[in-house]
Amino acid sequence: MINVTNLHKSYPNQTVIDGIDIEVKKGEIAALVGQNGTGKSTSIKMITGYLQPDEGEIILNGVSMQKHPREAKAQFGYVPENAPLYLDMSVREHLKFRGRLQGISLKNLRTSVDEVLEKCSLEGVRNRRIKSLSKGYRQRVALADALVSSPP
Repeated sequence: MINVTNLHKSYPNQTVIDGIDIEVKKGEIAALVGQNGTGKSTSIKMITGYLQPDEGEIILNGVSMQKHPREAKAQFGYVPENAPLYLDMSVREHLKFRGRLQGISLKNLRTSVDEVLEKCSLEGVRNRRIKSLSKGYRQRVALADALVSSPP
């Protein structure tokens, strides 16, 4: 599902990533562990398409991040540490908005949103503004956001 080959990233006067390989198969869980400054965040940013590698290849579920970034990004759901949420929207409004940005058709949008509301135990707060939610609920909204497009 995730194949990273010979990944490299440098900045002026500093090599951050020097030829890493990562393979994560369907159903596996992986973690990047290391000291501060070892390139964990940079690696994740490249794998998720937020940063271009200098060299190497990133394949997500058979789709090249470099050649087909939009299609590759549709292959996964990503929850960053500080997920960007639209605080003035209700949970349901936010998920509908994000679902449309991710290409969900109007025909399928309601079903997709209802499914993630249930999966993430958000039904009870679906109409509340995100800014009124606790940190834990905001994290659930971020997870629902990552799952609303049903990534493999």
